[in-house]
Amino acid sequence: MKKIGKLQSQLLNLDEGLGTAYERYVVNYLFYDLVKKYNIKTVLEFPANGILGMPGLNSLIFAKMGCKITLINNSKKTLKDFSKLWHAFNLNANYVQSDYKKTNLKNNSYDLVYGFCTFEHFSNPEEYIKEMVRLSKKYVLLFVQNNYNPGMYLHKLQHKINGQIWDHGECKKMNAKTILNYLPTLNLKILNVSGIDMPPWPDINVKLKKSYKDYNPNKLKRQLDNRLLEKKLSDISNNKDFKGVIKLFKKWYFLIERKIPGIIKIYLAHHPYVLAIKNDYENNKNKQNEYRVGR
Repeated sequence: MKKIGKLQSQLLNLDEGLGTAYERYVVNYLFYDLVKKYNIKTVLEFPANGILGMPGLNSLIFAKMGCKITLINNSKKTLKDFSKLWHAFNLNANYVQSDYKKTNLKNNSYDLVYGFCTFEHFSNPEEYIKEMVRLSKKYVLLFVQNNYNPGMYLHKLQHKINGQIWDHGECKKMNAKTILNYLPTLNLKILNVSGIDMPPWPDINVKLKKSYKDYNPNKLKRQLDNRLLEKKLSDISNNKDFKGVIKLFKKWYFLIERKIPGIIKIYLAHHPYVLAIKNDYENNKNKQNEYRVGR
């Protein structure tokens, strides 16, 4: 838990906004629980993107817990930026440039293959999930944004008022039910259907405190070039400014959100998710257990 605490302090120093900060907090705890429960050692983020605030940071907690991480993106420049960001956290990963429909990676290469709000961006999600299943030797995890969440309608309205193009994927795919429709024929058994990130405040870019003068979470290149990112991450003493925020997150997550049943979360949380296990792996595991009992 110390590892996740230190990482969370560094992430808060980035001051990406109240919505993103809480989202990172709860996603980190979910990933922490998955590693402990399922003994995950190798992880593929497929594809790695910037849906969760500053791009490229979703899998940091896995690395903090000693997992070997691979990040896939089809842009060489994006992967280079990911590398700089990870080095700022004194962490590293395997950065792979590849098309998403068919990668050059070997079958059954990772304990966990996951995608965070990527499903709704694929015109043919079945091809995407098939590749995830091929690359995973154990578990597949898919998150989507939630079209049932009341905040989604406000988000759409915000885009319309500001004249912004909707770039969050197809809304009809943004629910756990749509994911489940693709899984029965793909050699997967469902382990958990739930949701995460349901704070009592909107998921908007409300600052936690005044940022450094030249720091802007939306201008990645500027951060990487002028080393303000490294300054924020190394200055751990600033964490005292966020003690109240951490207490708020902790109380809400552990006393409220964590105790809410998954059937409610899939409608109210910002991100429903489906966790599945490959049938081949589970069947083999069951046979091994039967053999041990028989002996």
